[in-house]
Amino acid sequence: MLINTIGDNNVFSLSTLRAYVGVAAFIMWIKVFYWMRLYSSTAYYVKLITQTLSDVKLFLLLCLIIVFAFACLFHMLNIGMDGHDRALIHYTGIPVLDSVIAIYMFALGDFHYSGFIHSEYDYLLWFSFLVLTFLMIVVFMNMIIAIMGNTFGNVMAAQDETSLGENIGLIYDHIWLLDLKEEFKGKKYIIHVKPDVAIGSD
Repeated sequence: MLINTIGDNNVFSLSTLRAYVGVAAFIMWIKVFYWMRLYSSTAYYVKLITQTLSDVKLFLLLCLIIVFAFACLFHMLNIGMDGHDRALIHYTGIPVLDSVIAIYMFALGDFHYSGFIHSEYDYLLWFSFLVLTFLMIVVFMNMIIAIMGNTFGNVMAAQDETSLGENIGLIYDHIWLLDLKEEFKGKKYIIHVKPDVAIGSD
């Protein structure tokens, strides 16, 4: 009934509504991670995920730089090439975006190099391809594994403190539900304690 009403009033098309509902459902499930901080057994894993994302942000910047560097090279070698002469396959029809997507797919192991042999830059393409796969698959992947292993070790060393800190953080997020003036009425001193954010600290 709601879908029909919205569609009849031309507020949202059915396809647009599906997109909004899909995004809303996705956010709802992601919100489950937030509430998992309530339990000590799962709060540790939530902290591990957030700490890992925080530790790899600079590394992801380096990944973006290397992706754009090779995408620029392959894009330049693709200008004016059509059909069998193209070094990269079509994804969106937008040459620049196709180059970025192709380099990303290379990093994931989805290799499309059949057009290399037909290009006048075949040797340069093959050399660039070898360098790209070595950097992305061997060097960068091992680097991110090392970073994640280091993060896991640090969080694991303070597992109890981490779980307790997540519990306290969840409570603190909802402190607005309390009337603090009423709760501490008549109290002369109030001690406000926050968890130490330093992992592994005493």
